[in-house]
Amino acid sequence: MADMEGVQHYIPLTRAEVKERLFADPRITPDLLKKLEDVCTMLEAIWHFRQHDVLERMKKTYSPLDPDQHGEVNLATVDEFVEALSEVLEDGNWETVTQEEIDEALEGEDVFPISLDIRFDEFVRMHLFKLGIKPYSVEVKRNFGLSSKTISGEMFERIIQVIQFRDTEWFEEQKRVKFDPGKENAGLHLRMFRDVPKLDLEVIFPNTSPKMRGQDKIKIAIPLFAGLGSMIAKYAPVVLGWITGSGASSAGFSTAALGGVVGALGGYMFKTWSGYKKTKEDYLDQVSKDMYFKGQANNQAVINMVVDLAEEQEVKEALLAYTFLLLEDEQNHTPSTLDDRVEAWLAEFGLTIDFEIDDALQKLLDLHLLIRKMKSEGGWVWDGEEWVDPKAELGRNEHIGVVQPEVALARMDEYWDGIFEHSPE
Repeated sequence: MADMEGVQHYIPLTRAEVKERLFADPRITPDLLKKLEDVCTMLEAIWHFRQHDVLERMKKTYSPLDPDQHGEVNLATVDEFVEALSEVLEDGNWETVTQEEIDEALEGEDVFPISLDIRFDEFVRMHLFKLGIKPYSVEVKRNFGLSSKTISGEMFERIIQVIQFRDTEWFEEQKRVKFDPGKENAGLHLRMFRDVPKLDLEVIFPNTSPKMRGQDKIKIAIPLFAGLGSMIAKYAPVVLGWITGSGASSAGFSTAALGGVVGALGGYMFKTWSGYKKTKEDYLDQVSKDMYFKGQANNQAVINMVVDLAEEQEVKEALLAYTFLLLEDEQNHTPSTLDDRVEAWLAEFGLTIDFEIDDALQKLLDLHLLIRKMKSEGGWVWDGEEWVDPKAELGRNEHIGVVQPEVALARMDEYWDGIFEHSPE
């Protein structure tokens, strides 16, 4: 398999889109299409049941941690929950946001014309997970609104933030009472956002302090210096006359002229301060509006979405592997060539994906749908058992195939019946 380090595993197509595009293959006859649709239905049912069990266990573990609950928060299960969440996120092809990516966001600016300081020491724990990266292009105002510029970059399709705040005593000890969220800080907070520019990652944090950019400081300072220059040009002769004691121009300076100088200076200072406050408010307003539309879920709702997305990814991977092995049986694919084949198919839709072939084949192994081919005089045939033992090692260069849809449906039906098998005592 080709080295695809740094390329995402996440398949951004929905399950419906994958089926629609995959089943449009001209090699699929109407009769085969019906069978493949039935195979897909069984795969969806099996993984939906599996993920439902995962969902119920995660909800039970998160319930004592949920900030939205009516009772008292109990953090006894926090480590257990975070571990379970990490496993589900891995199944759904989420990745951890690296410290390097966080540092880049803090140092740079993208769409938002703002820099933010994040008070990381206020967290007991903080985790960020990303799912999918896509390009974007947006037009923003530059040079004090006199021109515009198109900014292009990358954004995370989804971001999950896991935060546990320090308690009120810590904020009191650190003399940061004004930053203490109070009762709102209790529990383990889960947040999901969509379409967050990589260099604006800091805007999703709840405890930030805005910093003025250099160009905004200049924009605020220009009226002050321009006003001071005008004031100096206007009152310099009066001041000089008062200092030297020459002429009648100095007579009224102590009252009228001095009052004018002080008033003008105070007016320009107030204008500068108002400009700073207005710019800061504009920044916060922009962030608030954008985060309103980018926020997707909070707390327990995040768990529901995470499990659903993981289920989609699992079914898509299994379906892609099964269908290509079935349609291209004569190709005698190995895990390596199948991996390349699926990635090439995804590339036809403009997607550069590192397909997780090992996970996809493991799903087929678990359901006894994968077969190992052996060389004979008549060509490649199945081995004696007609399926690969799920516990056996599958070599990268072994030739593999899948059972026909009729056999696949029978085996999945047997598997499904076994889920609900009940033996009375």
